[in-house]
Amino acid sequence: MLILLHGENSFLTRRKLAEVIAQYKAKHASGLSFFSFDERSDIDEVKTAYETHAMFVEKKLIVCRDMLHVTEPRTAIVALLRAKDAKEDQDIVVVLCEDERLDAAKNKDIAWLLEKPTMVQESKAFSGERLASWIREETERLGARCEDAAARELAVRCGNDLWRLSREIEKLAAHSSVIVQRDVEALVVGGSNDASHTFPGVDALVEKNGAAAARHFSGALAQGEDWARIFGAIVFQFRNMLIARDALDRGLSPAHIQKCSGMKPFVFQKASHAAKKYSMSELMPVFSLLGELDAGLKTGRFTFAEAIDRLTLRLGDRPL
Repeated sequence: MLILLHGENSFLTRRKLAEVIAQYKAKHASGLSFFSFDERSDIDEVKTAYETHAMFVEKKLIVCRDMLHVTEPRTAIVALLRAKDAKEDQDIVVVLCEDERLDAAKNKDIAWLLEKPTMVQESKAFSGERLASWIREETERLGARCEDAAARELAVRCGNDLWRLSREIEKLAAHSSVIVQRDVEALVVGGSNDASHTFPGVDALVEKNGAAAARHFSGALAQGEDWARIFGAIVFQFRNMLIARDALDRGLSPAHIQKCSGMKPFVFQKASHAAKKYSMSELMPVFSLLGELDAGLKTGRFTFAEAIDRLTLRLGDRPL
């Protein structure tokens, strides 16, 4: 089975990918038949994963992220999938995920990938009432409610940047269970905010994918984002992960941790999910390094790029 996720709306593409992986792990808890690759991976690694026989009778899930935008890996992947008759194979699920729209008219390999029976989801950008509707739906998903005027104001201030909108909605929902227009006016800065690069960059860093993180952070800086805001987002994520990891190790209830830390349930849930990929002995040195990097950046001892290099080196720069 072949699933292709692509489109200009990278937020929805990544969310769908997370849903696919979560559904698979819920059915196949061992995780021994789950493989994940990205643009730095060699095609031979993908081929080996495809041909490896599972220890248990369970479906195999192979995820390939951002491997289709460069000619050589794209050609090799399509050749492999054709040779393995991947579209008809019901025992192996291959998910191809791209943070951009794929155009069948420009490449015959892409045209083949988009043909049935491939399951294709193209995530398009939202605008107008559809965007306002999504804002209300996202707020309800967090257990809050957004008034129509507030949703329209958010759309005006953030545009169709769902990465930024998601973060702003989280912030507003943490402030009040009913979001009104004056809350948006007081708490959301209007204008450009390149969260479409910043937050995927933070996610890539958590996944120990230093190359992808550096690419997103460079994009954010090139479009005018302040390095201090990017670094603040990194510190915020790892701080919450440290709290969540400590809670998991001590067996404390989410309700207790949320009360003590001030984290809302949905914030704790996200941090907890990320923290499960690390041990406390891994997180403590990282958080200590973040303190050193913060001081070094503020005193000019090194640049933001150098700070990210040091952080990547500490994390190991290997996808989890």
